[in-house]
Formats: sequence, structure tokens, C-alpha cells
Amino acid sequence: MRGLSSCRAVLGAGGGRCGVVLREGPFTRAGGHSGWQPLGEDHGYLSASQPAAGRVTADAATDLYVLGEDLGDDDQDMRAFFHRGGTDVARVAGAVRVPDDGGHQVGGGPVTAVADFDKDGYGDLAIGRGQEQPDGARGYVTVQYGGAAGPDTAREPVRFTQDTAGVPGASEEGDRFGAAVAAGDVDGDGYADLAVGSPGEDLADKRDGGMVTVLLGRAGGLSGSGAKAYDQNTSGAAGAIENDDLFGLNLKFADFLHLARRSLPPVTRRSLPHDPVVRPPARPPACPSGRTTGRRTRPLHRPYARSTSHVRRAALGRAPVLCHDRVVADVSKILNRADLLLDLLGPVVGAVLLMTGVDTYRDGGSMAWPLMGAVLLLGSLWVLLRRVRSRRGRPGPSA
Repeated sequence: MRGLSSCRAVLGAGGGRCGVVLREGPFTRAGGHSGWQPLGEDHGYLSASQPAAGRVTADAATDLYVLGEDLGDDDQDMRAFFHRGGTDVARVAGAVRVPDDGGHQVGGGPVTAVADFDKDGYGDLAIGRGQEQPDGARGYVTVQYGGAAGPDTAREPVRFTQDTAGVPGASEEGDRFGAAVAAGDVDGDGYADLAVGSPGEDLADKRDGGMVTVLLGRAGGLSGSGAKAYDQNTSGAAGAIENDDLFGLNLKFADFLHLARRSLPPVTRRSLPHDPVVRPPARPPACPSGRTTGRRTRPLHRPYARSTSHVRRAALGRAPVLCHDRVVADVSKILNRADLLLDLLGPVVGAVLLMTGVDTYRDGGSMAWPLMGAVLLLGSLWVLLRRVRSRRGRPGPSA
């Protein structure tokens, strides 16, 4: 974005000197826009596969990676070309070579994602390679970490497969691990996490049932440690594993549960083909106020307070959690209960004082004590009688 009133859309092209066209806003409902510019001037002949936009550097501009090949170069290995947001966005500011054996990506969903997996303030690039034919479509994901000027070439790209320590499953032919990727903070810890689709995973004796693996972000970046895998037999997931379900072929993050995550919150199921369920791993969802009663949905029983609450269902079949948005002291109810207590104690105190005064008078004491006790007793009984009459005369709720 150049400003609050303008934006840009990126359109991939299958080939040509200008492999990507950048359309500039503001846009109109009729499809109008203020201008456009090519991003291929620094390339010989750019064949663009997929763009990925996001905040890579620490400035306010949106940056862009273009995944593709420069067919005008003798070295036609696939690269992620980096365009830094701002006035020079059309120029290539850097490039990351994609570990590629010549098979290239064939089909599948979104295979690029930009997010801050190590929370160092710079966006990192994840690239899924789930459709590589020469390796039997086992698949992998490569992550290039970002820096102040774009891709941090001082840090070696990190490669994840299903044979990486901590990652569930095993790397097998046709699994297509990395056929789709999506990034977002699924557990609310401030680190972006990465969902990886494996639509070719065979599960429960079903061919290509599909699976989604979530790699968790942390200091130092993504790791296989603590990774979680989900499929359609996971508790709480819709449907069941069947042949050719291709669960994980497409992934998308959105906050459908309104869990008040600051980053992109959990992925949830949508009614689109092959759009899987990916939700937060293994921890109860946070309530907006940060307070829960745990997994029991027992309401608060406090006569002097009222609470506004709602139930949130935890991910993947966990028990509901009762979230108390606020507990507000009802002062008038507290005063009414105190007043009732005093009215009930009045006759008791009056009767005790009357009997004590009578005994004192018989022993030669003053007449004042029994008179005070009689007055207090009669007055308290009169107050109680008025309270009973007022409650009987109170109109009931209208139909």
C-alpha cells in the first residue's frame, strides 16, 4: 500500500517479458483502477508461477515474492524473486533459489506464504513443493527467513519433510507433503505457524485420504517439535476418511470462531472442496476477557452478581469452555438482601430485649427496657407485614 486510500493487486501471467503486472488502486466496483506497471523489466523472460505478498522488511510497505523462472537466463532453476514495496517495487531486490530438481510444481493449491515464524520483525517465506515428480511426489517445504533488506541470505533455507524429527508420519511416494501451505498464528503465542497439506496421504486403508500438518513457530523459527497432524478422522473434524478425499489440497486461515487472536487465528472448515479443518493444537481456546471456568459449563451461582457469558467449543472435539466476558456487581441486589436480613433480625432482637426488660423490671429495674423491646418488636413486625403485602401485590410478568 502506498497510502490509506490506495492498494495494489498482483496478477500472475503464464509467460512473457512482463511475467507479473501490478495494478494500482484505488479500485472501483466496475473494475477501474488508477494505473499499472510491469514487474518483469529486470528479467529476460519471466515465467511466473505464483506471487506471495506480505510484510518482509520492517517498513510499512507490502513486499512481494514472485515464484517462477527467468527463461532468458542460462540457469533456469526456479527462484523466488523479491520485490521490495515502495517506489522501486518494480525492480528485483533479491532472489532465493528454490531447491528444485526440474520437476517443478504441477497443480495443487497455494504453495507460498509470507509470515514471521521467528518473531524477529521480518517476514519469512515458506514454499511448498508437494508435486515434484522426480522424487515420487513425497514433497517437502522450504523456508527462507527474512531480514532488514528482504531475504536473509546469511541464513540457510530450512527444509521440512515428513521424515523431519517431530513431524508426524513418514515421507512416502505420493504423499505430496507441501501441495498447499498457509501461515497464521493458530495458538495465539505471537509466532506465526505453518499449515502444510498432504492430500496424497494414505490413511485408514484409504487411498489419498489426505492430512494437514501444523508446524509451530517459535524463537529461532519453525520446528518439527510439537507439530500436530489432522485428518478427517480427527475428533471434531467433519466427515470421514475416504478414497480420493485429498484433504489438505487447499488451505486457508480465517478467524471464524472470533477467538480474539491478534495474528491470523485458527483455520476452520469451509464448504469448499478439499478445504480442510485445521484448528489450534491441543490447548483450550482463549476467551475475549482471558477468563474461563475450565471445561465444565457450570454457571456462576452468585445471588449478588450477574454474569454475561457464552460457550466456545474447543478445537477438534474438546469439551465446551464457558467464557465469562464480565461479572458485574449488582449493588441494588446487594442492598435489598441486606435490608431483608435486617428486617428478619428486628423481631428477634425486639423479643430478646422485651423478655430481658421484663425480667429486669421484676427485679426492681427500670420500665424503659421492656417498653423499648415492645416498641422494637411491634415496629419490626409492622415492617415485615408491609414487605409481605408489597410482594403479594407485585404484578407478575406479562404473557
